Amino acid sequence: MATKKTGKRRPVVGECPNPDKAYTLWELVGKLQDRAFARFFFNLLKSAEANDPEAIACVNSYLAPTELELQDLGIPPSQIGNFRRCTDSGLLVLVLAKQNS
Repeated sequence: MATKKTGKRRPVVGECPNPDKAYTLWELVGKLQDRAFARFFFNLLKSAEANDPEAIACVNSYLAPTELELQDLGIPPSQIGNFRRCTDSGLLVLVLAKQNS
C-alpha cells in the first residue's frame, strides 16, 4: 500500500540543526511541554552554556525570540541583541526545560 507524501516531515527530537524554522520564545515554551523535547533541549542548553560550538549552533537553530517578546519581558532595548544569542535567550527557557525533562 502506497503512502501519501505531504512534503512536510515530522522533525526528529534531537535533530541538529533544526530542520524547520526557529521557534519564537513562546512557541518554544509550548514545545517544552513535551518531555522528550524538554530533555533534549535542556541537555543542549547545558552544552551551549559550556561553550560547545555545535550545541550553540543547534540552540540557535531552534530559538529565535522576537524583539517584542524580549521587550515584554522587561529586557531593555540595549540588551535585546545580547538576549538573541543562544546562551542568554536559552536562559529564559532553561528552568522550564529542566522542569519538564
